[in-house]
Amino acid sequence: MLNHFFVGSVILFFTLMATQAQSKPFCERVPVIDLELPAGLIGTYRIIGIEPNNGTQYSGSVFVGVEKSYYILERKVGSTKVMGRAWIEKCGPDKITQLMIIYDTQPLKTEGLCNLGMDGDNYYIITCKTLMARVVPKLSGLEAWFQERD
Repeated sequence: MLNHFFVGSVILFFTLMATQAQSKPFCERVPVIDLELPAGLIGTYRIIGIEPNNGTQYSGSVFVGVEKSYYILERKVGSTKVMGRAWIEKCGPDKITQLMIIYDTQPLKTEGLCNLGMDGDNYYIITCKTLMARVVPKLSGLEAWFQERD
Protein backbone atom coordinates (compact mmCIF):
# COMPACT_ATOMS: atom_id res chain seq x y z
CA MET A 1 0.00 0.00 0.00
CA LEU A 2 2.86 2.36 0.78
CA ASN A 3 4.30 1.63 -2.64
CA HIS A 4 1.01 2.63 -4.38
CA PHE A 5 0.88 5.82 -2.30
CA PHE A 6 4.45 6.69 -3.31
CA VAL A 7 3.81 6.03 -7.02
CA GLY A 8 0.57 8.05 -6.89
CA SER A 9 2.37 10.92 -5.17
CA VAL A 10 5.14 10.94 -7.78
CA ILE A 11 2.61 10.96 -10.64
CA LEU A 12 0.66 13.80 -9.01
CA PHE A 13 3.86 15.78 -8.44
CA PHE A 14 4.98 15.53 -12.08
CA THR A 15 1.46 16.31 -13.33
CA LEU A 16 1.41 19.50 -11.26
CA MET A 17 4.90 20.44 -12.40
CA ALA A 18 3.95 19.94 -16.05
CA THR A 19 0.83 22.07 -15.59
CA GLN A 20 2.85 24.87 -13.98
CA ALA A 21 5.54 24.69 -16.66
CA GLN A 22 2.94 25.01 -19.41
CA SER A 23 1.37 28.08 -17.81
CA LYS A 24 4.55 30.14 -18.13
CA PRO A 25 5.01 32.14 -21.36
CA PHE A 26 7.89 31.19 -23.65
CA CYS A 27 9.28 34.74 -23.49
CA GLU A 28 9.13 37.14 -20.57
CA ARG A 29 9.70 40.88 -20.83
CA VAL A 30 12.57 42.21 -18.73
CA PRO A 31 11.82 45.53 -17.01
CA VAL A 32 14.19 48.44 -17.64
CA ILE A 33 15.61 48.74 -14.14
CA ASP A 34 19.26 49.48 -14.81
CA LEU A 35 20.10 51.75 -17.75
CA GLU A 36 23.28 49.78 -18.36
CA LEU A 37 21.71 46.33 -18.64
CA PRO A 38 22.45 45.07 -21.13
CA ALA A 39 25.67 47.04 -20.77
CA GLY A 40 26.38 49.61 -23.47
CA LEU A 41 23.19 49.14 -25.52
CA ILE A 42 22.31 52.85 -25.56
CA GLY A 43 23.91 54.79 -28.40
CA THR A 44 24.02 55.22 -32.17
CA TYR A 45 24.21 52.40 -34.73
CA ARG A 46 24.76 52.28 -38.47
CA ILE A 47 22.13 50.07 -40.07
CA ILE A 48 21.56 48.17 -43.27
CA GLY A 49 18.37 46.37 -44.11
CA ILE A 50 15.77 44.96 -46.47
CA GLU A 51 12.17 46.21 -46.19
CA PRO A 52 9.77 43.40 -45.25
CA ASN A 53 6.94 44.56 -47.52
CA ASN A 54 8.78 45.04 -50.84
CA GLY A 55 12.40 43.86 -50.55
CA THR A 56 13.89 47.35 -50.98
CA GLN A 57 17.40 47.67 -49.55
CA TYR A 58 18.25 50.61 -47.30
CA SER A 59 20.96 52.00 -45.05
CA GLY A 60 21.02 54.67 -42.41
CA SER A 61 21.29 54.97 -38.64
CA VAL A 62 19.31 54.23 -35.51
CA PHE A 63 19.66 55.90 -32.13
CA VAL A 64 18.77 53.88 -29.01
CA GLY A 65 17.73 55.85 -25.94
CA VAL A 66 15.81 54.88 -22.83
CA GLU A 67 12.47 55.74 -21.19
CA LYS A 68 11.05 54.40 -17.92
CA SER A 69 9.74 51.08 -19.25
CA TYR A 70 11.29 50.66 -22.71
CA TYR A 71 14.04 51.79 -25.06
CA ILE A 72 13.24 54.48 -27.63
CA LEU A 73 14.38 54.14 -31.23
CA GLU A 74 14.92 56.85 -33.83
CA ARG A 75 15.72 55.39 -37.26
CA LYS A 76 16.92 57.65 -40.09
CA VAL A 77 17.05 56.41 -43.68
CA GLY A 78 17.87 59.25 -46.06
CA SER A 79 15.62 62.15 -45.03
CA THR A 80 12.98 59.85 -43.49
CA LYS A 81 12.86 59.56 -39.71
CA VAL A 82 10.80 56.84 -38.00
CA MET A 83 10.31 56.54 -34.26
CA GLY A 84 9.95 53.25 -32.43
CA ARG A 85 10.44 51.41 -29.19
CA ALA A 86 12.20 48.28 -28.01
CA TRP A 87 12.47 46.04 -24.97
CA ILE A 88 14.44 43.03 -23.82
CA GLU A 89 12.87 39.59 -23.46
CA LYS A 90 14.29 36.41 -21.97
CA CYS A 91 13.05 33.40 -23.93
CA GLY A 92 12.88 29.66 -23.41
CA PRO A 93 14.21 27.52 -20.61
CA ASP A 94 17.72 28.91 -21.19
CA LYS A 95 16.48 32.52 -20.85
CA ILE A 96 18.08 33.66 -24.11
CA THR A 97 18.23 37.47 -24.28
CA GLN A 98 16.49 39.00 -27.31
CA LEU A 99 15.63 42.55 -28.31
CA MET A 100 12.08 43.12 -29.53
CA ILE A 101 11.53 46.21 -31.72
CA ILE A 102 8.54 48.06 -33.18
CA TYR A 103 8.89 50.95 -35.64
CA ASP A 104 5.93 53.27 -36.20
CA THR A 105 6.06 52.86 -39.99
CA GLN A 106 3.00 53.69 -42.10
CA PRO A 107 0.52 52.29 -42.96
CA LEU A 108 1.54 49.27 -40.83
CA LYS A 109 4.01 49.02 -37.97
CA THR A 110 7.25 47.11 -38.56
CA GLU A 111 8.02 44.55 -35.85
CA GLY A 112 11.30 42.76 -35.29
CA LEU A 113 13.02 40.07 -33.26
CA CYS A 114 16.71 40.79 -32.77
CA ASN A 115 19.72 38.85 -31.52
CA LEU A 116 22.37 40.70 -29.53
CA GLY A 117 25.95 39.95 -30.54
CA MET A 118 29.30 41.66 -30.01
CA ASP A 119 32.47 42.18 -31.98
CA GLY A 120 35.96 41.70 -30.56
CA ASP A 121 35.96 45.20 -29.04
CA ASN A 122 32.65 44.70 -27.15
CA TYR A 123 30.57 46.81 -29.55
CA TYR A 124 27.13 45.49 -30.39
CA ILE A 125 26.25 43.85 -33.68
CA ILE A 126 22.48 43.37 -33.60
CA THR A 127 20.71 41.31 -36.25
CA CYS A 128 16.95 41.42 -36.71
CA LYS A 129 14.25 39.65 -38.66
CA THR A 130 11.39 42.05 -39.36
CA LEU A 131 7.85 41.93 -40.67
CA MET A 132 4.99 44.33 -41.22
CA ALA A 133 2.66 43.99 -38.23
CA ARG A 134 2.24 40.23 -38.65
CA VAL A 135 -0.09 40.72 -41.62
CA VAL A 136 1.94 38.77 -44.16
CA PRO A 137 4.38 36.69 -42.10
CA LYS A 138 5.88 35.01 -45.19
CA LEU A 139 7.30 38.35 -46.35
CA SER A 140 10.10 39.09 -43.93
CA GLY A 141 12.80 41.71 -43.88
CA LEU A 142 16.21 41.97 -42.29
CA GLU A 143 18.02 44.69 -40.38
CA ALA A 144 21.57 44.71 -39.02
CA TRP A 145 22.89 47.29 -36.54
CA PHE A 146 26.57 48.09 -36.07
CA GLN A 147 27.34 50.19 -33.00
CA GLU A 148 29.22 53.44 -33.66
CA ARG A 149 32.50 53.88 -31.85
CA ASP A 150 32.44 57.21 -30.02
